[in-house]
Formats: sequence, C-alpha cells, structure tokens
Amino acid sequence: MPGNGDVPFTHANISLAREQLAYKPTTNPDVGPKKFKWYLSYYGYTRGSKNFPQ
Repeated sequence: MPGNGDVPFTHANISLAREQLAYKPTTNPDVGPKKFKWYLSYYGYTRGSKNFPQ
C-alpha cells in the first residue's frame, strides 16, 4: 500500500514540467537519496534535531 508521499498516491508526473519548462532531471533516482543523506550529514542535520527537514 503506497504512503501519502508515494508516486501512485500523489500521481506525481513530470511530463507537464518537461513540456512547458524543458525540465530534464539529471539525478539518478538510485543516487539522489544517497547524495541527500550525505548533504544532511555534512551540514550537521540529525533526526530529532529542530532543524531536521520534515
């Protein structure tokens, strides 16, 4: 069962952005979360901290 933020639930679709804005994502979905995890670690974000992104 997909969660609230999952693609099937939100019907996430970038086709309109591709068409109207020439949007072309360059981050591979397999690599993106690892880079984001590194970013959080590098800048000192930790779970439970006041500044942790929700």
